[in-house]
Amino acid sequence: MGYTKEKRLINKIKGKSQVEKRTPIATDMFLPNHSGDHSAGNVRQTPTQDLDLVNKKYVDDQFPVTHASTTGQTTDDHHAESHTIASHNDTTATGAELETLTDTSNADALHDHTNASVTVTHASTTGQTTDDHHAQSHTVASHSDTTATGAELNTLTDDSMADTLHRHSELSASDGTPDPALQVNASGNVGVNVTPVTRLHIGPGTGVAAWFTTADGFLLDPNAGSARFALVGSARAEVILFDDGATADQGMFRFISEGEQSKFQLINDAFTNIEQQFITLNHSDGETRVGSTTNYMAVESDGDVNFVGGAGLQFGEIYVADGSTAQTIATGATYTKSTAFATNGVSNGSVTADAANDKITIGKEGMYKVNVTLNGSIDTANTRIDFAVFNDGTICDNVKGYFEFVAANRECGGSACGIIDVAENKDIDVRVRHDDGGNVDVTCVNVNLNVVQIGGT
Repeated sequence: MGYTKEKRLINKIKGKSQVEKRTPIATDMFLPNHSGDHSAGNVRQTPTQDLDLVNKKYVDDQFPVTHASTTGQTTDDHHAESHTIASHNDTTATGAELETLTDTSNADALHDHTNASVTVTHASTTGQTTDDHHAQSHTVASHSDTTATGAELNTLTDDSMADTLHRHSELSASDGTPDPALQVNASGNVGVNVTPVTRLHIGPGTGVAAWFTTADGFLLDPNAGSARFALVGSARAEVILFDDGATADQGMFRFISEGEQSKFQLINDAFTNIEQQFITLNHSDGETRVGSTTNYMAVESDGDVNFVGGAGLQFGEIYVADGSTAQTIATGATYTKSTAFATNGVSNGSVTADAANDKITIGKEGMYKVNVTLNGSIDTANTRIDFAVFNDGTICDNVKGYFEFVAANRECGGSACGIIDVAENKDIDVRVRHDDGGNVDVTCVNVNLNVVQIGGT
């Protein structure tokens, strides 16, 4: 059998090695060729045909890849060029923000964990610190730093009354000055812009007198040159001062302004009856009335004084008119009280006319003007009759007179007046005497005794 092509090839490999000669085909590189087939292409330093073989150096020179030159690269090819986070087109985050998210610092401005899933329970806090947050349902009272409850917290924040939870003895102004603007001291005294010295004290004055510091009252002392207190009502305004003692109708005082008048009144404990309305100020004409609604003294704006109803000065009168009864007067220096009076005249106030007892009783002490006039006759000629006013049994030397009869049964008369000081509940009367040696019958035809108070003692 002859050698086949395969045997001849094997014998060549087994035989002496040979160095392949350089030929025009292999001038670029040393390429052992055992296939015997170079039909796929030519080996060149710089390939020019689609099927030319290439070398490593050529490939490296052709692909110096940079961030700016991505020739032949796809979008997912990795490259090591230096660039920033913000240069990527799928995010607006910055490198500084990425550092904040990974360096254990506070990242609240970048994201939150409101809906973060927390698996740690209130009973199981393994790996958690005392400040770690967890969403376990629990009460305010379960916390270790308070004894308050959730209900109490609601009361403090829902605009309801919280009197049983806390107290405030001071309140400051909205801008902080003064501080305090309102305070209550240990005695329960309330002070507005002042430390209180009485039950209610509006300052900043500290008191007008030493006695006020212990008084249970109201002190308005703004410590200003001009102070004002105003009480305003749409129809009326009134101030009431009263004693709440056990005795009924103790004479409470009320000042009321209503309509066209301002009034000072005394009212009963039940506020149902005006005991006395003693001063009324008319807004329209400036008239001031003193007394009740029907009996009063009116002082007009020009100073004139008028009396209305039963109002007026203290006065009283007794008299006899056309008398014909004779009274026997004994002889001597002693005065005898006249019993001629028959009629009570007008009287007012505490003055009592008492003609039945021939006297006038003065109920209020004071200075009174006294007048006495008389005329009559006697049964004896050439006799002097003296008369005088007596105050509580004592002759008033400034209120006396006399007249002389030169003939019997002839009428004569006289009068006297003066000012006397009369004590409370004392009697005023008229007394007469004569200078004859025997008894004299005196007939008073017309006699008048009257008194008018003109002042106090």
